[in-house]
Amino acid sequence: AGLVAGLARRQIGGHTGDVLGACAVIVEGSVLSVLAL
Repeated sequence: AGLVAGLARRQIGGHTGDVLGACAVIVEGSVLSVLAL
């Protein structure tokens, strides 16, 4: 999950990057839990 967040943060940077990174972690976690079912 940290990989996508790190990439988003690096490309955008700053506060917006942190917000998008957090969203990416949430989305990725949701996708992984759906796939785990």
